[in-house]
Amino acid sequence: MSTHDMGGGTGVLKPGLVFTIEPALRVPEHDVYIRSEDMIVITPDGAKILSDWVPRRMDAIEKTMTEPGLLQRYPAIVFDKPR
Repeated sequence: MSTHDMGGGTGVLKPGLVFTIEPALRVPEHDVYIRSEDMIVITPDGAKILSDWVPRRMDAIEKTMTEPGLLQRYPAIVFDKPR
């Protein structure tokens, strides 16, 4: 399968298969575009949602938005220019 594949597989989920579910909400008249993506891996014991740590409730999402992002938490390392 490839990105945004619409199917065509065997329908059998085997261990090692990784896929995403990407629901999107668009309200163009209010410039609102939201995409919430879950990454799922199939293991010998079943499905595991790798992105399960991402907040889903509105209050938790809004709280997360006020926190420093990855670039603020882990600033870029600046190396000396090569000579």
